[in-house]
Amino acid sequence: MQIYISGVGGSGLSSLAHLCLDLGFRVAGSDANLSKGIEKLVARGLVFNHGQDAEFLEKINNQNNIDYYIYTPALKKDDPEKAKALELKIPSGKQNFLVNEILKLKQLKLIAVAGTHGKTTTTAMIVWILKKLNVPISYIIGTEIGFGNSGQYQNESQYLIYEADEYDRKFLDLKPEISLVTSLDYDHPDTYPTQDAYYQAFRDFIDQTSQICYLYNENCFDLISTKNSEYLRDWVSTNQKKTFLISLEANWGEIQKSIKALIKLPGKHNRLNGYLALQTVLNLFYLDKDYTKLIPDFDLDKKTDFLKFKRKIADILNVFPGTSRRFEKIAENIYSDYAHHPTEIAATLQLASEYIKINTPESKLIVVYQPHQNARQHQIKEHYSKCFNLADKIFWLPTYLTREDPDQKVLSGNNLTQDAEYKSRIEFIDFSNELFDKVNQEVKANNLVLLLGAGTIDLWFREKLKK
Repeated sequence: MQIYISGVGGSGLSSLAHLCLDLGFRVAGSDANLSKGIEKLVARGLVFNHGQDAEFLEKINNQNNIDYYIYTPALKKDDPEKAKALELKIPSGKQNFLVNEILKLKQLKLIAVAGTHGKTTTTAMIVWILKKLNVPISYIIGTEIGFGNSGQYQNESQYLIYEADEYDRKFLDLKPEISLVTSLDYDHPDTYPTQDAYYQAFRDFIDQTSQICYLYNENCFDLISTKNSEYLRDWVSTNQKKTFLISLEANWGEIQKSIKALIKLPGKHNRLNGYLALQTVLNLFYLDKDYTKLIPDFDLDKKTDFLKFKRKIADILNVFPGTSRRFEKIAENIYSDYAHHPTEIAATLQLASEYIKINTPESKLIVVYQPHQNARQHQIKEHYSKCFNLADKIFWLPTYLTREDPDQKVLSGNNLTQDAEYKSRIEFIDFSNELFDKVNQEVKANNLVLLLGAGTIDLWFREKLKK
């Protein structure tokens, strides 16, 4: 089978390319940018074109008829490559178009991990646990991981573990066997013009699952699972399908203690994501008798064996190595994280503060922050009031602009933080040698520097550190 992927360097599409290569498909693709991820795919057999043009696609099609043309949502409507695929009558669609075809081809059941925050880490945690249990597994994760490629197909797999992104409404193309919703916080205003539209999409997503849905509710701590989850709770509980709700209705403080006793990962949101991953794996084995055969040392109908197996999963989870750009150490005293929403920011700062308290209690927490997308800033600006409270100093960069409305005012850092409780600790600054020198001074003072943002901040610092 010949697959062509336009935007193959994107996190989700590069993961899909890895899975296709594992399946033995011929894979070609294009992207406007080069990256290490693309180099890794080329080394595995990807035929790559730097740039996106009709001639290269037609050349590939002449060599081997393209069975599926998959394109990134970021591709312009009048893109010549896309137009050529249409002209050649190649079956075309976004990522999930091919994912659904692979699910049918290989008769895989889908475990879809959705949510505003935490879905990447939770997906990776489930994959990590199953890999350590030596269970054949296929997966697609939207980031690089240190324990395998970001996408994989493995023979004898029964499930595909999949990070289901809500952007561009693409997760609504899926009909999962098992669904997880990690958290809810209104996001992606360019796709969902209102909060209700965003929540309705998750209701529709849950409605399409056939077996289990996990959902955190409003009693979770306020850093990662907001009260917005209450919007879905009653609706889920009345759903007539097989729906399992992780109920956190009891005293949250006691539940938090019990989770912390079981899961030793730093950061409240990490432990909560870990708890969700642990419960998913437990229920997967408990409900699927074919999977239960893969753990012959445990009889899950026996309470003692069930608890012993739960402890084994927790022990595996407690050495989870993390993923790229999720509190990732990129140099001594410098960590990088994808967080760019106030809820994610507060959760990541809580993790970093906990890490400092355990490892270097005299260190200060220094944050370098690049806001992401002006349209999003208009939607979240009132949520900035407290999210950086744990930081001792904040270097605030200009907003990374992408997919913008040209008629919308670009909000400055001052606009966004006018009511912030931490305003006296902010320094507004541009990418410059001055910024890099200031970060180096903090590193030399043995302070922890945390880079936050989904734009160019991570790449800029990595390039500067190389030099």
